[in-house]
Amino acid sequence: KLVGGLVTKGELRKGGRIRIYRAGELLGEANLLGLQQGPEKVDSVPAGNECGVLLGTKITIAPLDQLECVVQEIITVQLGARSK
Repeated sequence: KLVGGLVTKGELRKGGRIRIYRAGELLGEANLLGLQQGPEKVDSVPAGNECGVLLGTKITIAPLDQLECVVQEIITVQLGARSK
């Protein structure tokens, strides 16, 4: 499903997981499959910008629904032995 909206906080990033809320209640989740600003496909959209969002879901998005994007990042840290 392709929906349009305004990013109000943070940033939307392609590949993120979307939580869909209506009147504060969680309806479900979806995969963020694509983003578009105007005619161009983009990888991210910062706050304050309108965009088109392609979602992988069967949930019908209604006006005033809120989408929350969650991106999980895995960071690998190598710990070394301490010097005495």
